[in-house]
Amino acid sequence: MYIGDRRVRPARYILDPGVAAKVWAVLVDQCGARPAGSTADQFFHHVGEVGSDGLEFRFGGDLGFGGKVYLEPSARRRTCFRVTCYREDETPKRVAMMERANSLLESLSAEAAPACWTEAAG
Repeated sequence: MYIGDRRVRPARYILDPGVAAKVWAVLVDQCGARPAGSTADQFFHHVGEVGSDGLEFRFGGDLGFGGKVYLEPSARRRTCFRVTCYREDETPKRVAMMERANSLLESLSAEAAPACWTEAAG
């Protein structure tokens, strides 16, 4: 990003590992994400540094290929974490699954945010 002729790196944030584990547990318990393996490893790697505009992470699970979690380190939003899937893949079962997960994630956000984010160095 540039301000005038000067290049400015957007802020980057690190999600507290304990909070990241709680988010992943919701995805596993409510949305059928795999508890371990490459997807879980990628999730924990990516939450190590999240841009100020957030992170969209595809985990799939029971929400299908479009199952995603959004991590947004912003004081403007009521919640820092939310789950979605592709609209064309929505079924009553998947909508209920997302509603349960988002309710838990909203509670986690209220409990943990904004203290769960720290600005990355550099």
